[in-house]
Amino acid sequence: MSVRSKQWFRRLLVVIALAVGVGLLSRGSLASVTAAGAWPEREKKVSVRLAGTRTEAIEKLADVAGWSVVLPTSLNEDGEKLDVVVKDQAPLDALEAILHPGDFVATRKGQIVTVRKAEARDADATTVIATPPTAPTPPTAPTPPTAPTPPATVDAPVDAAVASKTDAKEHGTREGEDRTVMGGNLTIGKDEVVADVAVLGGNVDVYGTVTGDIAVTGGSVKVHDGAHVRGDATAIGGALELERGARVDGDVGVVAGYLKRHPGSIIRGKIVDSEGPRKARSSVGEGKQGPDHDVEPAAEPSFLSRVHDKIGSSLRRATLLYVFGVMMLAVASRRMESLRIEVASRPMRSVALGVVAGIGAVGVLVLLCITIIGIPLAALLALGGVVAVYAGIVAVLTTMGAGLLGHRTKNPYVHLAAGCVLFFLIGALPWVGGLLTTVVTLMAIGVCASTRVGGAARRVTS
Repeated sequence: MSVRSKQWFRRLLVVIALAVGVGLLSRGSLASVTAAGAWPEREKKVSVRLAGTRTEAIEKLADVAGWSVVLPTSLNEDGEKLDVVVKDQAPLDALEAILHPGDFVATRKGQIVTVRKAEARDADATTVIATPPTAPTPPTAPTPPTAPTPPATVDAPVDAAVASKTDAKEHGTREGEDRTVMGGNLTIGKDEVVADVAVLGGNVDVYGTVTGDIAVTGGSVKVHDGAHVRGDATAIGGALELERGARVDGDVGVVAGYLKRHPGSIIRGKIVDSEGPRKARSSVGEGKQGPDHDVEPAAEPSFLSRVHDKIGSSLRRATLLYVFGVMMLAVASRRMESLRIEVASRPMRSVALGVVAGIGAVGVLVLLCITIIGIPLAALLALGGVVAVYAGIVAVLTTMGAGLLGHRTKNPYVHLAAGCVLFFLIGALPWVGGLLTTVVTLMAIGVCASTRVGGAARRVTS
């Protein structure tokens, strides 16, 4: 070999060594995201702005790009918080920026994107998002062969629990069993997963996961730190409280009550309360804020607001009772007269009988609900019982009004109006109003039981 050829060969080796060194330094300083599966050549650019963890940032990116994502549980082991501001960029570039630093493989099948950490067997993957700058290669350098593309049908191994929860969230599937409670409280444990939750006349404490909706009537809902409700949460006639770290993916509704939110709670849907529907604002970071993730202080009502709600609730209840009472007095005047006579003659006995009859009615309904055939019968009996109790309440209020205005008029409609006004005034008072409502309700139950059961017993003996 001549001297000139040896010099040219040395220069070629130097150029190749420089190219390899630059490539290794570039790959060590950037995050490498290998794309596997069926990725489109062009995809609509997206804009993402968020303050939170990597998982939350990728979920936000998936919402904007229309993806369904499956993420490894170890993605947030370092607990690092990110400020992500991406404007008009390709979704893959945004994914690379969020995952930096680290080596990952993003597998796509349709609109489902699975992200996992890269392994040694992924070193020869073809499509790499973060491409290091390449040094100029001499024209005589041989071109390396192209490695085969990984098959699109091979899915990356993912955690089963994460995949199940992500699938339920994205596709609306539910996990767990429905929970229904009447006249009692319900606690959902930290490791418990349930579907729909319905409670009548009781409170709910959520520490675990609810994959469906929560509906509570005549009680309150408290979603504790770390709890997750994937559907809607509704409280009628009570409060709904979200602690710091609580999350509701659906809408939040409060009727005849109030919503109490702590900073750090998350609501992805809308808030519907006495102020009407409004967009939810929820915090996702430690003191960091974004356009749709502002920290909202707890919305605990003031004293005047609570008094206003109490008066409004008592007025609505008294008005509905008067309208219902007018109809009962017009349609079933003889029946209402017998109820009034029973109230006036034995009021204390009616209260005691109401306690016994109420407990017995609950027991009968529970026994009927054991069998499938008994459930429709229990529903009909419950509906008839509610109508009868309201009729008894009307009889009690009419008797109270007659005690006030009996010396001036004998009109039962005027007596009912006076009783409803008295019921409204006393019912608006704290503590006293609740005691009056309880006594009137028990007396109404006792009167209905006495006239029905007592009348049937007298007919049998005669």
